[in-house]
Amino acid sequence: MNPLIPIRTIIPSRHRSRSGISMIVVMTVLAALFGLGTILFFVRMNHQESTRASEAFEYLSDIRSAQQSYFIRTGAYANSLDDLDLSKPTPAYFSVGKLCVHNRNTDRTSWRLTLLRAGVSPLYGDYQITFSDSGFDESSSSIDAALMPQSSPSPSLLRCLTLAKLER
Repeated sequence: MNPLIPIRTIIPSRHRSRSGISMIVVMTVLAALFGLGTILFFVRMNHQESTRASEAFEYLSDIRSAQQSYFIRTGAYANSLDDLDLSKPTPAYFSVGKLCVHNRNTDRTSWRLTLLRAGVSPLYGDYQITFSDSGFDESSSSIDAALMPQSSPSPSLLRCLTLAKLER
């Protein structure tokens, strides 16, 4: 044997087939799991935030009903939330603004109340929801349309549908 020739070239090497999972398969599975987790995170956050916004809408609707009842009893709107008979507690993720009662003239008064998102919503940031004596005030609110609860048909539409049924 020639001492200058490496032993590896003289001894035939045995090629063993490797069994197991390749790195490409592992990386693909991890990427798929990460993608699925990201999608599920955003779906869950969206659902949570829309639930919180729905609670705020229910609270403001309760205030509107209480203001109407107070107006029927006293002839004026309440200047404080403490004067109203509220059935729902303040929503946990919102801070309640100041109840503003406006006297436009002697015949017409109105009120306005804004809920501000306490903290930052991960997907929607800060937003506010404003209600007045007329209901939801879209021009003063900054809530994303995706968070707004699905509304039922307007009373005028329901009235038209009822009349259509009666005419048949």
